[in-house]
Amino acid sequence: MRYIPPCPSDSAEGLFVLPSLDSVSSALHVEPSTEDCSDERFIVRNLLLEHGWQYGLSVTPEKREALSIGDLAGRIVDPILVRVCELMGHLVRLHSHPEAWLPFNTQTVAEAELDQPIRDKLESASGLGTDPLLCLQAYTLLSQYSAQKEDIRNCQEFLVKASNIAIHHAATLGLEDSPACAWSPKFDSSYLSPHNTSDEARAAFSQMIYLDIQYGLILNLPSVIDPGLGVHWADTEINFIRAKSILFLNDSKRLVFAWNRWDFGDPTPTTWSKNYWSLIEDIHAHIGFLNTVLMDVSCIPALQGAEPTLKTCSLMSLAALAELYGLFALSQPESRRKHQEVVLEITNITQRFSDKDYQYLDPILSVCWSTAWRTLPETPEWATQTNDENVFRSGLLFLHAECNRKLRRASPFAVPL
Repeated sequence: MRYIPPCPSDSAEGLFVLPSLDSVSSALHVEPSTEDCSDERFIVRNLLLEHGWQYGLSVTPEKREALSIGDLAGRIVDPILVRVCELMGHLVRLHSHPEAWLPFNTQTVAEAELDQPIRDKLESASGLGTDPLLCLQAYTLLSQYSAQKEDIRNCQEFLVKASNIAIHHAATLGLEDSPACAWSPKFDSSYLSPHNTSDEARAAFSQMIYLDIQYGLILNLPSVIDPGLGVHWADTEINFIRAKSILFLNDSKRLVFAWNRWDFGDPTPTTWSKNYWSLIEDIHAHIGFLNTVLMDVSCIPALQGAEPTLKTCSLMSLAALAELYGLFALSQPESRRKHQEVVLEITNITQRFSDKDYQYLDPILSVCWSTAWRTLPETPEWATQTNDENVFRSGLLFLHAECNRKLRRASPFAVPL
């Protein structure tokens, strides 16, 4: 997929700051909404938009504006997506007020009133045939909603529906003829978000891939996505960055599994060795790119809400390196040194999360932390001059276990350490 640079008139500030109701109503040429800022549906909708980075809601600025005011007339967005955002917004609000949390698998009355009508409309022939992008976006959001409710059957069923949409409407969505290519985009901070419907389709597609792999790594669920769909595009949209990061983590685990399953003997098999070093090189390049993104984002107030998601991408990528370097940490001093550096960097990034961040972080972080301390070699050679091996391992486990405890409060599928 060819990278299309943003128009000069697009600014990062303009892309991510939600406008006032008056300005949006004027821009959309609609009558003033009967909703006011105290209306429950307005509140939950905009709460989701505020945390859209974390939940993969990646749409153009124009659609964000329409979702913000509740464009139920369908002038800019389909009313179904408005309602899906409200349903997800109720979930986000529960995370924002821990004193009011319900059991994960419980629905509020407001959620129940939205849930079934949304499903019915999406299943209708007209809804499915007229707007595949809407369905792709809605099904990925509903899959996350079902996962949060511990509804594994619907969680995967929605992903299957999204996958079928991507396959059958690839031409309409602009997903055809997109060969894998070298991933070295020139980063533009305004391009973390889509600029057109083709960008939106790739963003929703990337989120679908990310969720499928995440469910597999956390819950050991089989993939429900056609493996032919997993293409690496040269893109800078945030859902793509997240999908690429988890693909690296998944690939590293598969490579280590292959090594542990077969006795290759000596010398190391040529194909496996090439894949091993190539993957390490690609991950380092990706981490370098993420570091650049994080530096740029930190300087733009309107983009700083993306930082927790980008840090999560860094942790997934570092966990992939921990998996790979940890495989030979006992026998190779250089691998042991690099592994230690990676684990320390995982710890450093983790410590920079605020308590509020944990309300919206993904359960995949528990896999990252588990990988970090699980791959530490149990040998005195790894001890430092100031801390011996056991002290270091105990301290690391305590820190990650404490972080995981916070994560488990907001996510039912965070893996126990």
